[in-house]
Amino acid sequence: MSRFIASWANLVISQRWLVIILSVLLLLAGGYLGSSIPFDHTIERNFADDDPKVLEYNQLLHLFGDNEYLVVGVSAPEQQDVFTSKTMNIVNELTLFLEQQEAVTQVRSLAKYQYIHGDADALNIEDLFPNQHAANATDAQLDAARQRIVSEALALDTLVNTALTETRIAARIRYVKDSPAHKVALVKALYAYVEQQQYTEQGYRIRFGGQPVFDEQFETRNQSDSAVLYPVMALIMIIVLFVSFRSWYVTLMPWTVIIFAIAMLNGVQGVLGYPHSAVDQALIPTMIIISIGLCMHIILAFINANTQLQNSAAAVKQTMLKLWLPCLFTSITTAIGFFTLSATNIVPVKEMAILGTVGPILLFILSFSLLPALLSFSKPGGRHLQPSGIANAIAALMRVLPGFANQHRKAILWLGGLLFMATCAALNTVKVDTNFVEYFKDNNPARQDMLYFDEHFNGAMTMEVIIDSGAENGIKQPAFLTRVALLEKALESRNSTGKILSVVDYLKEINQSMHEENPEYFTIPTSSNMTSQLLFLYENAGPEEDLSDMRDFDNRYLRLTVPMINMPASAMEQELAQIEQAIATDFADLAITLTGVKLLFQIQDVYTSEGMVKSFSLSLLVISLFFFVLFRSFKLGLYCIIPSVLPIIVVAAITGLLGVSLDLGTMIVGAMTMGLAVDDSIHVVSRYAKARQAGLDCFAAVSITMKESGTAVVFSSVVLVLGFSVLMLGSFVPIVHVGLFSAAIMLLALLADLLLLPAIIFTLDNKGAAERNTVNHSDNTHNSNAISNDKTAMSHDKNISDIA
Repeated sequence: MSRFIASWANLVISQRWLVIILSVLLLLAGGYLGSSIPFDHTIERNFADDDPKVLEYNQLLHLFGDNEYLVVGVSAPEQQDVFTSKTMNIVNELTLFLEQQEAVTQVRSLAKYQYIHGDADALNIEDLFPNQHAANATDAQLDAARQRIVSEALALDTLVNTALTETRIAARIRYVKDSPAHKVALVKALYAYVEQQQYTEQGYRIRFGGQPVFDEQFETRNQSDSAVLYPVMALIMIIVLFVSFRSWYVTLMPWTVIIFAIAMLNGVQGVLGYPHSAVDQALIPTMIIISIGLCMHIILAFINANTQLQNSAAAVKQTMLKLWLPCLFTSITTAIGFFTLSATNIVPVKEMAILGTVGPILLFILSFSLLPALLSFSKPGGRHLQPSGIANAIAALMRVLPGFANQHRKAILWLGGLLFMATCAALNTVKVDTNFVEYFKDNNPARQDMLYFDEHFNGAMTMEVIIDSGAENGIKQPAFLTRVALLEKALESRNSTGKILSVVDYLKEINQSMHEENPEYFTIPTSSNMTSQLLFLYENAGPEEDLSDMRDFDNRYLRLTVPMINMPASAMEQELAQIEQAIATDFADLAITLTGVKLLFQIQDVYTSEGMVKSFSLSLLVISLFFFVLFRSFKLGLYCIIPSVLPIIVVAAITGLLGVSLDLGTMIVGAMTMGLAVDDSIHVVSRYAKARQAGLDCFAAVSITMKESGTAVVFSSVVLVLGFSVLMLGSFVPIVHVGLFSAAIMLLALLADLLLLPAIIFTLDNKGAAERNTVNHSDNTHNSNAISNDKTAMSHDKNISDIA
């Protein structure tokens, strides 16, 4: 392997211009291929095409067409109901605006509402407001509408609440596969229109709900986060690098690798056809952070080598020989951490797993080709290649740290053991739960408006129920309709559901109207012929509502649209289990399918919970096996695993104690940080292992390990902590969790690498260390021992320069 690395280093140095030119060409190719990647956060894209839940949802689309609604809520001023001229003008304006939008296929509102009434043998459809135009309605017209609406079962709790203080407008949205662009454009246009009309200045707060609102929020917030997070992260990284090295040359060098790697990764994403989503927004910041950490290891080693050798080409070669294998191993473990995310069934997470696997490998290749090629142009002894004061201070700390860890190893191990036991005891408080609405912060308007619709209309999101009568025109059979009516009543009786509107309700209303509005006839028709006649009369009356989204063309299937309040995945799972049990017990004779956007989000939450456990377990297993094979030693593999896993379970336990549920963001954190946290452990353990192989005793090996790797470990960990902390400025709560938990894990991992890992080594591999456990670092005996150790380390310098 050493021959290959040496050959690679010689090739990079001798053909450095070719390396740079090829890198630039790949940069341009990546920029071109990744220049037009769309953003797609449609809920159905989260699932494989053959997922059973997607197939059921596709059946809904095939039978009934468009099924998503943009919902607009309007509240009456205090001490008033909605039937005032000013309020109805606003409802009318919003209705007309939505009707004019290309993405809208139907609008339901009080301004357009039509009621049914009979006249002898005729059935009439009358407008609540003349010509479906509520603007400038007279007081008499408003009063008549008010009196009419209180007896309209088809309007109460669907278009207006029973107190008549809240009304909503429902705009049915044209379905477009694999693209939310039309929904996003519609919501943005609606926001702009509401602002233009100055409804807020008039004392009205307009509420927005439904899936299109969240599609717009996902895309808009993602764009705003990108505009803030990336520049802030870049600024912080630049400050850290400049303060660390006091050199613009060294500060800007890693950014060359970052820009090239991100452009190439975007090109890979473009070639694979993966659209952007809210999930992959943590990928680019993570790439930046990983790249900075990797480059700092290389640059620090290069500076030290260049100071000693006074030859840039030789310093590049020595650096590559020393760091090639450790950096390769860290890149592989990081890639493994990302790849294990593919264990989930959520497609965007699978795609992120693939891209996250490719990313660290690209960074490694560029860090050992483009970066060395650029560094080889450096002038030996230049000011920009001198260690900074901070680097010298950290190096001084690294010289003291081994003695401290050795002297206090028992106390460190006791504290680590107590922390581990406390963590294990607290793990039972960890709760895995998700709620897509909680992806947004508490002050997000869309989240607040969701609570409004939950309170006044029992939800803006719906569960769809498909009922198969088993035959063409089967829905007209009284027995079937009676059973559906009972099912509808059972569903409406639940605390989690709202008012259902179906063909059954319309048939009851029509039947009553054809019997002189006698309430006794608010019943299902007594024969299929009568059902056909009532539907025929209704269709000939020219209604705005044609019932086409409530029954299929062949009159075999009926659809119940069930509003449901928002709830966490665990509560929703229990609710659905109870509904399915009730259906199995009381309606086993009906062929019922539960589907809709609401259930797709629910199954996404279930997949997230399952994927969290699978991905972390797989990451731990694969990385552990990798270590044992890599070091050919169970003990050395254990040295890497302990300081890497402990911080993750500590943070998990803290989240449980704080009552924070683990969600999509923490699923990504668990697997990803498993791959990242071990990086520094690999550098430390591999350096220690080679030092031991070179003949150094335990203490001397730890000392030289900390001397040569400790500074880079501290720098790279600080970069990881600060970089991930920037993500806490994001709009998406999962991304905030990625930042918060990853930063905490990286900080704890640093402490574990610097204190716990040496203490474990001194305890388990303590030959040559035991005699030092009572040494006073200030006495002459220790000084002579330290000098002796330095000489021993120097005598083995040639051997350990090849450490990997």
